[in-house]
Amino acid sequence: MNKLIMSLLLGLVANAVQAELWTDDYKAALATAKAEKRFVLLNFSGSDWCGWCIRLEQEVFSQKAFADYAKTNLVCVVLDFPRKQPINENIRAQNEALHEMYSAPFFPVFPSIVLLSPDGKAIARTGYQQGGAEAYVTHLESLLAPHRKPQASEPPPGAPN
Repeated sequence: MNKLIMSLLLGLVANAVQAELWTDDYKAALATAKAEKRFVLLNFSGSDWCGWCIRLEQEVFSQKAFADYAKTNLVCVVLDFPRKQPINENIRAQNEALHEMYSAPFFPVFPSIVLLSPDGKAIARTGYQQGGAEAYVTHLESLLAPHRKPQASEPPPGAPN
């Protein structure tokens, strides 16, 4: 019985962390990213029909390694296109407009991950990657690293020490 209770409690904690980590409000996410100097991760998903979207959620986004990285580096926005679940019409309109804005030729598939700079400019696109949360964090960091600004205490690359 104790194992069942612990399992339920861990599930509730994981769901609370997920809810805290993700938003569906694009404008609020941009404001947070700018204020906190974090990148934005847009997750275009078909949460109830897209097999690769479901795998990305299970293997990466729901894992502690991703949550730990995202808390300090990302503002995560889910832009969902469910087929079976109802969705608020304002959110649906927002998601469709953003999908049109950020879709590139040959990149209209789901899941589509678009990374934005803290000031809202698209800097990279990706999708599902095998290997789990740790590998995905490494992948994201390889995409974001060229766009990071050196901290004031760090000398610029190539500067004499």
